[in-house]
Amino acid sequence: MALGVANIAAGLLQGVPVCSSASRTPVAEAAGAKTQLTCVVSALCIAFLLIVAPALLTHMPNAALAAVIVSAALSLFDLGNVTRLYRMRRSEFTLSMVCFAGVLTVGVVQGIFIAIGLSLLSFVWRAWHPYAVWARSKGGLVITMLCGTQTQNRFLAFY
Repeated sequence: MALGVANIAAGLLQGVPVCSSASRTPVAEAAGAKTQLTCVVSALCIAFLLIVAPALLTHMPNAALAAVIVSAALSLFDLGNVTRLYRMRRSEFTLSMVCFAGVLTVGVVQGIFIAIGLSLLSFVWRAWHPYAVWARSKGGLVITMLCGTQTQNRFLAFY
């Protein structure tokens, strides 16, 4: 009940919607939700069902409710971006798969902590071991630092 009131207030005051379930967002997005008014409408619908017809969903099988959540959650998975990540940077792909496996095996919060920790370690590793290309030019040696998508040229002038 408190989440419903918080969502109504957030929708009316242009605040951030409050949610206690990770399955509501994909269901709302799959239904075509675009604004914060979605939270108000869903809170009113839930309040209406609880007041007017509390026993309406009693006989609905849990598998039917789970199918709605699974089908909505599948819309969040984008295989194209995963294959693109695999082609562009295999270390990032490996990191994402390890984090995905962590969420599946130990839980969402612990998996997110694993993802944050591994991402920080990866960042520190790349900062300490930059990829550099050495080339000669007329004026001296050119060191091209390739850090992510940025390229930095350093010129060493000696003969």
